[in-house]
Amino acid sequence: MRLSKERKDLIGNYGQAVAFGRGIISLEELISFFNEQEDEPTTLEEMLHGLRRFLVTTPKSELIQGYVVYHDAFLVSDLYTAEQAEELIEAYENEDTCPCGCGGRGHDVEDEFEKLLTEKTTLLTAVTSLAMTESGSRAPLIGLVAEIAVGLYGILNFRELAEVLNHYHPTLNLSKNDILPGLTAHIETIGAEDVAYTVFEGFVVNPVILPDAMEVTGEDVELIDMIRAEQKNYERYLPDYEAFVQYGVPLYELTSQAICDFLDFLEENYDTIGQPEEEVVNTTIGFLHLLKAGIEPSQFMEFFQEEGFSFRAQKFTKVFMEHAIKIYNDTRMYDLNGHTPNELSTQESAVVKAPALRLVPKVGRNDLCPCGSGKKHKKCCLQ
Repeated sequence: MRLSKERKDLIGNYGQAVAFGRGIISLEELISFFNEQEDEPTTLEEMLHGLRRFLVTTPKSELIQGYVVYHDAFLVSDLYTAEQAEELIEAYENEDTCPCGCGGRGHDVEDEFEKLLTEKTTLLTAVTSLAMTESGSRAPLIGLVAEIAVGLYGILNFRELAEVLNHYHPTLNLSKNDILPGLTAHIETIGAEDVAYTVFEGFVVNPVILPDAMEVTGEDVELIDMIRAEQKNYERYLPDYEAFVQYGVPLYELTSQAICDFLDFLEENYDTIGQPEEEVVNTTIGFLHLLKAGIEPSQFMEFFQEEGFSFRAQKFTKVFMEHAIKIYNDTRMYDLNGHTPNELSTQESAVVKAPALRLVPKVGRNDLCPCGSGKKHKKCCLQ
């Protein structure tokens, strides 16, 4: 089979981008993605030939991310050893698909989290080493740390992102002027749809807050301004590096004890809720996103009701709110600069104390019940 240089480079660069962004993918899925984006579709035979010819004809010094094709069926990043690659392939073939698409309750959350964390750490180690030896190769590190940072803080300006990078990698000595070129190169390498951040007017923003910098609404700007105003009241939470990296893995919050207890409680009450398991998991993930972005406790019930949850049973409603408030108190929030309300309620250094919510709100017997039932407290959750 003969391929033009342009076609070979197109397929090879696509393989590099996917290997960098995902670590492993089946060629069947890779071809499907490729054909959705390119006017001229490809076949398995052409994909295999193009991937291999690209590696043979491209100097290693010019490769952004190497890859290996296994069994004519899988593309795997060359950051993995052959043994690790075979384990990844076996897991890829045997793993059930989680209904929420995040590796959640469809299989063991902690195992999935550990696997993704290992992949993220391995990738970070490789790009950090490259950035230390070649000043022109800092883009992957800047991009990966940006993804982690917005997972923890939600929003940072370029100066703040440079400070976070220098905190964990002090020898780089980056300035805010290094950030935009690094992010731009990172996005061009792996594609805008595969990066977990949005670049907007000197800021790096979590896509949950701002999905698309080209379609910004007044509500988006208002939310960004609100979070930024609150962040000024708190010092930035900067855990050790290993803990910091965890926030680049979407599963992280799902491994907390509070969330596990909450999902177990909901699992015991599917009939009461009136929702199937996969919808319950999806809704819980949505709740977590909103908590981090600043949803008010008074909106908890409204959110779940809009998602179809039923709150007719008073005992269920009371225990539900206890779980929801515990999750709130233990969630690292964007407007608290990565801290949890529990941490800041006892932290002397906080400019403004962030009070942790009480599990049982203080209300009078004749006041409306805070569960949202519309009844007086003495005739509802006090019974």
